[in-house]
Amino acid sequence: MELRELAETILFANAIEGKLAAAEDWSDAQRRSQIETPLLPGRPKNLALDSGRPKHPFPGLTRDGPLRARGEVLHYFANHELLAIELMALFLLRFPDAPPGLRRAVAGTIGEEQDHLRAYMARMADFGVSFGDVPVNRFFWDCLAQMRGPLDYLAGMSLTLEQANLDFCAHYIARFASIDDPQTARLLQQVHDDEIGHVGLGVLWFERLREPGDTRELWARYRAALCHPLTPARAVGIGFNFSGREAAGLSAEFTEALAAYGHSKGRPPVLHYFNPLAEFYLAASAPSPTVPRALAQLTADLETLPMFLAGKDDAVLVNRTPRATFLAGLRHQGITIPEFITPEPCAPPEADSPSDPRRLSRLQPWALSPDAEVALAPFVARQPSLALPVVDPRCFKKTWSVELAREWAAENSQDWITPESLLGTALPNSDEAMELAEELLRRGNRVVVKAPLGTSGRGMVRIFTAADHASARAWTERTVASQGAVVVEPWLDRLLDLSVQINVAEDGSVRVLGVTRFTTDSRGQYLGTLLGDPLRAIDTPMRRALVGPGRGWRMFEHLEEVGLFVGKHLAGLGHRGPAGIDALVYRDAVGGIRLKPIVEVNPRCTMGHIALALSRQLGKKRRGHFLLLGPADARRAAVSTLAELVEQLPQGSLCLTDPDRATALVAVLVPE
Repeated sequence: MELRELAETILFANAIEGKLAAAEDWSDAQRRSQIETPLLPGRPKNLALDSGRPKHPFPGLTRDGPLRARGEVLHYFANHELLAIELMALFLLRFPDAPPGLRRAVAGTIGEEQDHLRAYMARMADFGVSFGDVPVNRFFWDCLAQMRGPLDYLAGMSLTLEQANLDFCAHYIARFASIDDPQTARLLQQVHDDEIGHVGLGVLWFERLREPGDTRELWARYRAALCHPLTPARAVGIGFNFSGREAAGLSAEFTEALAAYGHSKGRPPVLHYFNPLAEFYLAASAPSPTVPRALAQLTADLETLPMFLAGKDDAVLVNRTPRATFLAGLRHQGITIPEFITPEPCAPPEADSPSDPRRLSRLQPWALSPDAEVALAPFVARQPSLALPVVDPRCFKKTWSVELAREWAAENSQDWITPESLLGTALPNSDEAMELAEELLRRGNRVVVKAPLGTSGRGMVRIFTAADHASARAWTERTVASQGAVVVEPWLDRLLDLSVQINVAEDGSVRVLGVTRFTTDSRGQYLGTLLGDPLRAIDTPMRRALVGPGRGWRMFEHLEEVGLFVGKHLAGLGHRGPAGIDALVYRDAVGGIRLKPIVEVNPRCTMGHIALALSRQLGKKRRGHFLLLGPADARRAAVSTLAELVEQLPQGSLCLTDPDRATALVAVLVPE
């Protein structure tokens, strides 16, 4: 018998006997079939894949439960075996030019799958269940029936569906053993052992079919070959069978990558993207400015941070896929790991189709700024509904933050809030800016001059004494020339840095996500954010000032109102998504403790959002300090690399970005 004839018999048979047809002697000389492959395989009526029978709930297994439930569990497995047999027959008919060795291997696998089906049917009968008693599903067929070549088949069948069966078999071997059914457990053990070989077939032939010059590891080639709606998540069943995968020949790197993979099984993801240099791009005079090396390295080191904002159904756009071992460590700590994707050329489709296998539900850059539009343009070209909202760039400027601060102060003149006289002033002239700075100095204030566009304590100059004038004037003149204005304000006696995290929804409504406490250096540059109680390690007078004499947290509740106020104004300028408002608790000239509710507005994601997300994932009661550590910290610790630095952190510390790749910054969570 020709192998082609055997495949035709299996695929078109309307009786189970045809599905179990076998030939002891076959040849593969006449490979091409004259029969068009069907949309659905032939089947007995009670096993038809186009049946409208209602779904049957998956039965539970208990020691004292009905025996029929055991047979119904095996019925699901039997249908999966039958689908595999039919898809293998389809492969033989669809790809007559596949390598002869691969066709022989698939034919041999059909024989083993037929043995599994016979064994399942016999054991089901022991429990009073006949094949066809339970409605069947067609998911496997729908996933693979449109395979375009041998790699599609190997990725979908061997390395996904059959790999997942390693987990299902191991799980149900233990389940049947636990209810004193060793006979069924032995049957599943045989299926498991054969499945190792079926997965190994995929490993072997993925290597043999590698294109010359393709240096990618198996994980990358496997993911590239998967067809919608399959994702690597479908290659994992219940539990994770490390030993079975090792026996099948899967490398430790592949297995670790799969174990760390937390993406959904097909739901369109939100795509996150880390672009922390929004203000730099907005301030640049050139449309495509050259990014300083230090800023470029900072972005590269921290580009995976949005993973903590993403759900398991989401994705993060990165230039370099994170190491599987690093992700596995985070997952072990309870962190949800999304999918990571890298930029690729994207041609726009004819229509924004819901059936596009690469369809996304939303784009979520760190900031809605020109650099995000450029980076995400290929995704918008492919799916126009993802177009980012148009945001007025004014909301990024500290000159706008000053306007909001003054408007809020005019309506809130309580004795523990900063008076208008100590708020910043936006000036478009460097001479006027320096005159105001000198006036503030004469009144006994130290002064800071800020650029309209600058973040994390950068883009500013301090004037504490007359000796600072010359350098401050030169900096102010340059900044006014490039950005059109500066903000001049008193440098306050900082006691505590707070930040309000908000989100502006698509309809413009505002939600306050929380108030966090962060730490800065002597220049006001960001160092980290506290997780857990923001009032810990604060003395009684400070705590009393923050909480107030009455019930409730006075300053914190006030900041929540500020968040709603600022969010409303951001929405009016077109902003949608996360934003943060930095605030300051300081000591005034007479020793009183006051709150400056609006120091600056950050119309983007902030490290405070990351800290809140970490609290949700790790548990709100977990205390710690989310820190960004750099080379200066390494030098203070007398080590040469950031990887060596993190080795010296206290026990229980968690690296949030990969220290082995970091040169500018590494994000860590240090316990308290």
